[in-house]
Amino acid sequence: MDNEELVLKNTIYASGFFYYITKSHNSYLYSFMKNLNINGNEYSFLLYLYHNNGSTQVDLAESFKIPKSQVSRSFKKLEEKNLIIRKKDDKNKKFYKIFLTGKAIKIINKLSKAELDWSEMIYKQLASSDKEAREILTRVAINALNFTDERCKK
Repeated sequence: MDNEELVLKNTIYASGFFYYITKSHNSYLYSFMKNLNINGNEYSFLLYLYHNNGSTQVDLAESFKIPKSQVSRSFKKLEEKNLIIRKKDDKNKKFYKIFLTGKAIKIINKLSKAELDWSEMIYKQLASSDKEAREILTRVAINALNFTDERCKK
């Protein structure tokens, strides 16, 4: 079965399209990550820190909507790989600020190139410009989060 047949057969709901897009993206990106000795969670955290260097574990846990313990385990591995440095927060000694190492920045730069290539391919399918496509995807993501927050409150 070719890819077109596969997608058309298995995409009854919108989630089916996102499944195949995500699966394809992950396969593409993981081929790069494997060679750089990092996994998907580590990449996500490194990318977050690249744009928010000096954040705390709490910042990441809140941003990714995951438990602090999961962030802590990932940070321990990132530290062992010499990709991050933890420094006590001068204002609150209970917290550590997290900083990227030069090695981590090199990894992010390599993966960013792969991400840009992927993004351009997606954007070309969605709209006449990258800016317009980003606006569409931003609205979809925000609406999905709001929908889930509203419908899943207990």
